[in-house]
Amino acid sequence: RFGPFTGSVKRAGTTLGNVVSGQITYANNLDRIETIRNDGKIEGADPSMATLSGTIVVRFADQTLLAQAIAGTATELQFIYAISANLSFTFIAHAVYLPRPKIEVNGPGGVQATFAWQAAFDSTAGQMCTAVLVNDQPLYTL
Repeated sequence: RFGPFTGSVKRAGTTLGNVVSGQITYANNLDRIETIRNDGKIEGADPSMATLSGTIVVRFADQTLLAQAIAGTATELQFIYAISANLSFTFIAHAVYLPRPKIEVNGPGGVQATFAWQAAFDSTAGQMCTAVLVNDQPLYTL
Protein backbone atom coordinates (compact mmCIF):
# COMPACT_ATOMS: atom_id res chain seq x y z
CA ARG A 1 0.00 0.00 0.00
CA PHE A 2 1.24 3.46 -0.89
CA GLY A 3 0.28 6.16 1.62
CA PRO A 4 1.20 9.76 1.02
CA PHE A 5 2.41 10.35 -2.51
CA THR A 6 6.12 9.82 -2.88
CA GLY A 7 7.33 9.65 -6.41
CA SER A 8 7.43 11.50 -9.66
CA VAL A 9 5.88 11.90 -13.09
CA LYS A 10 8.22 11.72 -16.07
CA ARG A 11 7.70 12.69 -19.69
CA ALA A 12 10.03 10.96 -22.16
CA GLY A 13 12.37 10.05 -19.27
CA THR A 14 12.61 13.58 -17.85
CA THR A 15 10.92 14.47 -14.57
CA LEU A 16 8.06 16.94 -14.98
CA GLY A 17 8.17 19.82 -12.55
CA ASN A 18 5.20 21.50 -10.94
CA VAL A 19 2.80 18.54 -11.15
CA VAL A 20 -0.21 19.28 -8.92
CA SER A 21 -2.16 16.05 -9.41
CA GLY A 22 -2.72 13.16 -11.76
CA GLN A 23 -5.18 10.36 -12.39
CA ILE A 24 -4.94 7.14 -14.41
CA THR A 25 -7.90 5.11 -15.71
CA TYR A 26 -7.41 1.72 -17.39
CA ALA A 27 -10.23 -0.48 -18.68
CA ASN A 28 -9.75 -3.84 -20.39
CA ASN A 29 -13.37 -3.77 -21.67
CA LEU A 30 -13.93 -7.52 -21.58
CA ASP A 31 -17.44 -8.43 -22.74
CA ARG A 32 -19.13 -11.32 -20.97
CA ILE A 33 -20.55 -14.10 -23.10
CA GLU A 34 -23.91 -14.61 -21.46
CA THR A 35 -25.29 -18.04 -22.18
CA ILE A 36 -27.65 -20.21 -20.18
CA ARG A 37 -25.62 -22.73 -18.18
CA ASN A 38 -26.63 -25.12 -15.43
CA ASP A 39 -23.72 -24.09 -13.15
CA GLY A 40 -24.58 -20.36 -13.09
CA LYS A 41 -21.20 -19.26 -14.51
CA ILE A 42 -20.54 -17.19 -17.61
CA GLU A 43 -19.41 -18.95 -20.76
CA GLY A 44 -16.36 -16.76 -21.20
CA ALA A 45 -15.25 -13.29 -22.16
CA ASP A 46 -14.58 -11.65 -25.50
CA PRO A 47 -11.70 -9.22 -25.58
CA SER A 48 -12.57 -5.74 -26.75
CA MET A 49 -10.48 -2.63 -27.15
CA ALA A 50 -8.65 -1.62 -23.97
CA THR A 51 -8.58 2.05 -23.02
CA LEU A 52 -6.04 4.04 -21.04
CA SER A 53 -6.64 7.66 -20.17
CA GLY A 54 -6.18 10.12 -17.37
CA THR A 55 -5.58 13.67 -16.33
CA ILE A 56 -2.52 15.55 -15.26
CA VAL A 57 -2.68 18.99 -13.66
CA VAL A 58 0.46 21.12 -13.87
CA ARG A 59 1.45 24.63 -12.89
CA PHE A 60 3.14 26.50 -15.68
CA ALA A 61 6.91 26.61 -15.36
CA ASP A 62 7.56 26.02 -19.07
CA GLN A 63 5.56 25.24 -22.20
CA THR A 64 6.75 21.66 -22.83
CA LEU A 65 3.36 19.98 -22.44
CA LEU A 66 1.51 22.80 -24.18
CA ALA A 67 3.86 22.59 -27.19
CA GLN A 68 3.31 18.83 -27.39
CA ALA A 69 -0.48 19.28 -27.22
CA ILE A 70 -0.41 21.85 -30.01
CA ALA A 71 1.87 19.68 -32.17
CA GLY A 72 -0.33 16.59 -31.65
CA THR A 73 2.63 14.27 -31.14
CA ALA A 74 2.79 11.31 -28.77
CA THR A 75 5.15 10.92 -25.85
CA GLU A 76 5.75 8.48 -23.01
CA LEU A 77 4.49 9.27 -19.51
CA GLN A 78 5.77 7.43 -16.44
CA PHE A 79 3.98 7.56 -13.10
CA ILE A 80 6.35 6.41 -10.35
CA TYR A 81 5.17 5.71 -6.81
CA ALA A 82 7.99 4.85 -4.41
CA ILE A 83 8.30 4.00 -0.74
CA SER A 84 11.99 3.11 -0.94
CA ALA A 85 14.50 1.83 -3.48
CA ASN A 86 13.16 -1.71 -2.93
CA LEU A 87 9.42 -0.90 -2.86
CA SER A 88 7.97 0.91 -5.86
CA PHE A 89 5.35 0.82 -8.59
CA THR A 90 5.92 2.33 -12.03
CA PHE A 91 3.15 2.71 -14.58
CA ILE A 92 4.31 3.59 -18.09
CA ALA A 93 1.95 4.81 -20.82
CA HIS A 94 4.02 4.44 -24.00
CA ALA A 95 2.18 6.67 -26.48
CA VAL A 96 0.26 9.51 -24.84
CA TYR A 97 -1.56 12.23 -26.74
CA LEU A 98 -2.43 15.48 -25.00
CA PRO A 99 -5.36 17.69 -26.02
CA ARG A 100 -5.08 21.45 -26.03
CA PRO A 101 -5.92 22.52 -22.50
CA LYS A 102 -8.23 25.29 -21.42
CA ILE A 103 -5.99 27.60 -19.44
CA GLU A 104 -7.52 29.80 -16.78
CA VAL A 105 -5.75 32.63 -15.01
CA ASN A 106 -7.06 32.57 -11.44
CA GLY A 107 -5.35 35.43 -9.70
CA PRO A 108 -1.92 35.60 -8.12
CA GLY A 109 -1.69 31.85 -7.33
CA GLY A 110 -0.23 31.00 -10.73
CA VAL A 111 -1.48 29.46 -13.94
CA GLN A 112 -2.51 25.81 -13.96
CA ALA A 113 -3.49 23.63 -16.89
CA THR A 114 -5.34 20.31 -16.90
CA PHE A 115 -4.42 17.85 -19.64
CA ALA A 116 -6.98 15.06 -20.13
CA TRP A 117 -4.66 12.64 -21.93
CA GLN A 118 -5.41 9.53 -23.97
CA ALA A 119 -2.96 6.68 -24.60
CA ALA A 120 -2.68 4.65 -27.79
CA PHE A 121 -1.03 1.39 -28.80
CA ASP A 122 2.69 1.94 -29.38
CA SER A 123 3.96 -0.25 -32.21
CA THR A 124 7.59 0.21 -31.14
CA ALA A 125 6.93 -1.02 -27.58
CA GLY A 126 4.35 -3.54 -28.84
CA GLN A 127 1.84 -2.50 -26.17
CA MET A 128 -0.08 0.43 -24.78
CA CYS A 129 1.32 0.36 -21.23
CA THR A 130 3.67 -1.39 -18.85
CA ALA A 131 3.34 -1.83 -15.09
CA VAL A 132 6.43 -2.62 -13.00
CA LEU A 133 6.09 -3.64 -9.34
CA VAL A 134 9.23 -3.86 -7.21
CA ASN A 135 8.71 -5.43 -3.77
CA ASP A 136 10.02 -8.08 -1.41
CA GLN A 137 7.61 -10.82 -2.57
CA PRO A 138 9.71 -13.52 -4.32
CA LEU A 139 6.83 -15.26 -6.11
CA TYR A 140 3.12 -14.84 -6.76
CA THR A 141 0.90 -17.89 -7.12
CA LEU A 142 -2.68 -18.05 -8.27
